[in-house]
Amino acid sequence: MLERRSLLQAAAAFGAAAVLPACHTVQENASTELPAPGTGKVMLVGRIEVVPRISPREQNVAVQNDIFNTKRHFMGRAVIRLADRRDPGDFHQLGALFLNPNLEETFFYSVPRTERFVADASIAMEWQDLTPASKNLTLQKVELKLPVPLELDIQPADQALYLGTVRMHRDVYHTLLRVEVLDQQSQAQEEFSRRFGPQARMRKALLKVPGAVTPAVPRPRAA
Repeated sequence: MLERRSLLQAAAAFGAAAVLPACHTVQENASTELPAPGTGKVMLVGRIEVVPRISPREQNVAVQNDIFNTKRHFMGRAVIRLADRRDPGDFHQLGALFLNPNLEETFFYSVPRTERFVADASIAMEWQDLTPASKNLTLQKVELKLPVPLELDIQPADQALYLGTVRMHRDVYHTLLRVEVLDQQSQAQEEFSRRFGPQARMRKALLKVPGAVTPAVPRPRAA
């Protein structure tokens, strides 16, 4: 799919981070401190997986004049844009908060409580900047995208929220076939406790992805 946008729109897009790097916030690394109870922040814990797994050779990302190394945000990572409303519109991207987790790893991000919607969530398989010497940005891109918007079930007493493992199944053309949301809280809690202490707890609030399957946890066999 070939996409053309004006310079103003392009500057607002995450892929144009090299144009306006100070206009939005990109959280790449895990947060190192758990938000205190009653503050304006909450920690989001989860994981994104792709089946079959993505190899570096599959991602074809090329950004012209990439002085800020924008490419690193796409390789082996997802791009998640949060918003404070269900339909923030394109202009909201000028001051947007992006999460940039590694695939196949549990993420830990402290975010403002007001950012309770996932406005965009994608994995770039192809991102080619074909811009000629003109006023328009021309991108050729192929992405695995989750259906959005998604609302985060953030409650006033929450200190940390477990969102689950989002497993995206694809075909050879990188078409999203189906999505599973797995409850792997026990494994995530172990890592969460190692990072933030044995008393640290998170509330389970699995992402409600339209059409997603939540596999049942098998019951232990009777003795």
